[in-house]
Amino acid sequence: MALWTYALSHQKTKDAEAAEAIRKRTLAAAHVVVERTSSSPYRTSMKSTDYYWGSNGVAAGYGMYLLIASQFAPDPSFTNAARDNLHYLLGRNTFSLSWVTKVGENPFQHPHHRPSVATGEAWPGLLSGGPNAGREDAVLAAFPKDLPPAKVYADQMASYASNEIAINWQAALVFLLAGELH
Repeated sequence: MALWTYALSHQKTKDAEAAEAIRKRTLAAAHVVVERTSSSPYRTSMKSTDYYWGSNGVAAGYGMYLLIASQFAPDPSFTNAARDNLHYLLGRNTFSLSWVTKVGENPFQHPHHRPSVATGEAWPGLLSGGPNAGREDAVLAAFPKDLPPAKVYADQMASYASNEIAINWQAALVFLLAGELH
């Protein structure tokens, strides 16, 4: 984020060569992400190795990355792939599940979130951590070992390794949503 802020700034004293290097590397990586997204059956930027603790934050992060790349060089393929990641988060995934509480026709219901547990109802707008092939809790550890990484998820409060709520992936979702609304 700091490098992008620097490269996108209008500061007169910035190093133009450094800013151009940041821009070029961002655009090159964005093209790779777009290609991967377009070849995915669910049109997500996720790789099988991305399904670890907080994988939905990874999907939101890819979307954020693509929106920033579009600031460097407007390209509909960047914004379309970012939108595809948002669609993944809102239900175009192996579960047809919105990973955001109270959003969509089939949102997840049981975040690992103490305030939601205390009120007996999921607070709205919380992004689930998502599928986690690492299986770091007892709920996920009981799943069959041959499940694909994108299918290792349980909508249970006790599955903290797949349903934890964290500010860092919430922030990426907000950025992605703001970019889509812009």
